[in-house]
Amino acid sequence: MIGMRKQHTKALMGKAIIKYVLLGCLLVLVLIGCTNKDKIPGDVLPREEMEKVMWDMVQADRFSSQFLERDSIARKDIKTENLKLYEKVFQVHKITKEEFVHSFQFYLSRPDINKVLFDTMAARANRRRADVYTNPEMAQ
Repeated sequence: MIGMRKQHTKALMGKAIIKYVLLGCLLVLVLIGCTNKDKIPGDVLPREEMEKVMWDMVQADRFSSQFLERDSIARKDIKTENLKLYEKVFQVHKITKEEFVHSFQFYLSRPDINKVLFDTMAARANRRRADVYTNPEMAQ
């Protein structure tokens, strides 16, 4: 009888241990699931700042294609001129090329955040285009 009681007690203890292990695993899963997936690491430019930098880089490319490619002197070394424009964008935003590249790679690895970034830029371009059509002086 005592032997059966010991076996029964061991079985109950085993079940209790399994319950605690399962409860611990569930707790870990809940904590992992509740982490902020939209959190951007500290060494990456925040989305709003990255949007501004990329907007200015698009504007630099636009300037290059509209003016520098038509200039016979600048056309000789258009790539160098583009790099100079990018450096000016980095200076304006007080970042380095390396910081931009690192941040850009992060956003490329996160399509969910990247989509928001590019959608916001597209909306900004559409607003700007509409403003220019309604008020041509803004194009200057």
